[in-house]
Amino acid sequence: MLLATLLPMGLATLIGLLFLYPYGGTHVGVPPQYQPFVTGQAQIVDGTVTSITTQACPDSGTANQGGAAGQCQRAAVSVTSGPDTGKQVTIDVGGVTGTPLLATGERITLARTTADGVVYSFNDVARGPALIVFALLFAAVVIAVARWKGLAALVGIAVAVAIVLLFLIPALLAGRSPVLVGLVASSAILFAVLYLAHGRTAQTSTALLGTLLGLGISAALSAIAGRRNPYLRAVRRRRRRFAGGDQIRTSLRIVVVWLPDRARWAC
Repeated sequence: MLLATLLPMGLATLIGLLFLYPYGGTHVGVPPQYQPFVTGQAQIVDGTVTSITTQACPDSGTANQGGAAGQCQRAAVSVTSGPDTGKQVTIDVGGVTGTPLLATGERITLARTTADGVVYSFNDVARGPALIVFALLFAAVVIAVARWKGLAALVGIAVAVAIVLLFLIPALLAGRSPVLVGLVASSAILFAVLYLAHGRTAQTSTALLGTLLGLGISAALSAIAGRRNPYLRAVRRRRRRFAGGDQIRTSLRIVVVWLPDRARWAC
């Protein structure tokens, strides 16, 4: 009975992945209210601090967390990635609570914007090497304690991250229905993670079935709420006018994940 119930769900998830994946689809762009604080198209690049000068902040009443009150830094940074690799740029750091104090030789990331000429600003401290070390230590401990089950669980985490990066985010940025994309991505992650971490047992299948039913109910409620939202209805009308004859694919998406409704509420 579990097999007869879960097989169609797994097949529907696979079909949903195939239909919702943005095969070279148009990027609809990030809405203005969700864009980063920098203006223009920001590109994150790497850099190394070569020299630092400490100076008074423009507003002496501000204090930099971890530094002296009213002190800011002007850092010379050598860009090590991006179109300006090898170039020396100058950035101002400090004056805002939470901004770290930099040291000579420290590796950082910069935000490169081109709205009013090329401008570089401090983005964050480069944490890549440290995070890789901690990830390897975590994986070693998990495998040492749980052996093959631990390794399978790590593979499940890798599959989940891959689904988020390669399917969920691109599909959302391409303008696919958030409800359908979220439902399909969550279902795919559940199938991979639960069976890899806990094995193909009746208990695992029961837990998977219950969670999938809960996801389906949540998706249905989200779709109903979206239908009754006048702002979302206006957005969908504009997208339908832009998309033209995409109604057949929209209907297939709805049928695949068992949210039987008319195509006018889907993107």
